[in-house]
Amino acid sequence: MLNMSENSILEKLKSNKKGLFYSLECKPNLNDNFNLVRDSLNSFNLMFASTPWHLRKGIYNVKYLEPLAIAKTFQKHGITALLHLSATGMKKTNVKEVLKLAKEAGIKNIFALQGDRTFDSPPSDFPHAYDLVKYIRENFKNTFTIGVGGYPRGHCDSTSYKDDLNFLKAKVDAGADFIITQMFFEAEDFIKYVKDCRKIGVNVPIIPGVFTIQNMESLEFVARFCRVGVPQKMLSEIELLKSEEQILNYGIKTSVNIIKEIIDAGINVRGIHFFTLNKYKPSYEVKKQIEEFISKKS
Repeated sequence: MLNMSENSILEKLKSNKKGLFYSLECKPNLNDNFNLVRDSLNSFNLMFASTPWHLRKGIYNVKYLEPLAIAKTFQKHGITALLHLSATGMKKTNVKEVLKLAKEAGIKNIFALQGDRTFDSPPSDFPHAYDLVKYIRENFKNTFTIGVGGYPRGHCDSTSYKDDLNFLKAKVDAGADFIITQMFFEAEDFIKYVKDCRKIGVNVPIIPGVFTIQNMESLEFVARFCRVGVPQKMLSEIELLKSEEQILNYGIKTSVNIIKEIIDAGINVRGIHFFTLNKYKPSYEVKKQIEEFISKKS
């Protein structure tokens, strides 16, 4: 079990002197043996682990929310948890109760998102992630470190890239402490995004979200679910590959090259956040190769 000061991502970011850190997103099945998951996560030497929030039909019993249960399990096993909290379908009473339970469980970090709205999503007291960040900061002060999402090519619902940058700045001004970006498939998208953020006064840490292609199905899933475009060049290259093993090796090589470009860009990237789809080996191989790259540079 972690104490509250050890558990704050903001404090970890301030005190990190070890170079590049790693974090990841996963959604373990709590009915399985969590010790196996814990061993996989511990092999990364993670700064933190996050779990997604997918509750499109609303909240019926806050105490038994799966994301909260997973975050509690992370904490119990000594893994700093970042609890995703979506504004979709949420009332202020829901959010207050979730945050109260999170605080009681020693969870210090919240990832505030608008979430995925559908035509049948329940009404929400929080039209945007900004409103959720503002509510958390006003009502819980500095109890929580708050992370928010960033979109290197702009959010799919934004009217323009410029507007999306302004929305991001509003979230930071409302109290967000750091940013994790949506996945991207070209390093230049992230590099430009960081530079554009700095130009408008967004100075909190920006952590690149990296997805390693595992097979064609995984790529199609994340592209559809996250509504992120895949470069035609990448699709054409993958079409020439003849096996899942070749596609996986391509995915690992692509992720490694993207991270290398980001490191060499001189934009002060301090960590990498992996989107794993609960498959840890591809991300671990990327981490291993990046550490070898950094070691050779030093």
